[in-house]
Amino acid sequence: MPLCWGSAVLQAWCKEQMVRLQGQDDLTLVRFLLSCSSTGEVAEYITAYLGKSADVSKFTSEFLRRKYAEAAGKKVRPAAVREPVSCPIMSDLRIH
Repeated sequence: MPLCWGSAVLQAWCKEQMVRLQGQDDLTLVRFLLSCSSTGEVAEYITAYLGKSADVSKFTSEFLRRKYAEAAGKKVRPAAVREPVSCPIMSDLRIH
């Protein structure tokens, strides 16, 4: 089953962050993280793959905020245009 992405805004932000944190724009980790339903699980994988640092902690917090905002259908920033998402992974997430 293909992983869904959400908006172009989320994709662009993730790519920018991966370049900043890893020096490359490979989004394999991000695609996997989008399929995880537990915030704890997401945080553990990010730490395992990117290490522990203030920048990684900031990325984790912002990634989770953006991921769940999109799943709830909320705009992340006022200028963002949300694209329709039809994905069982994203639609089954529970916001806590």
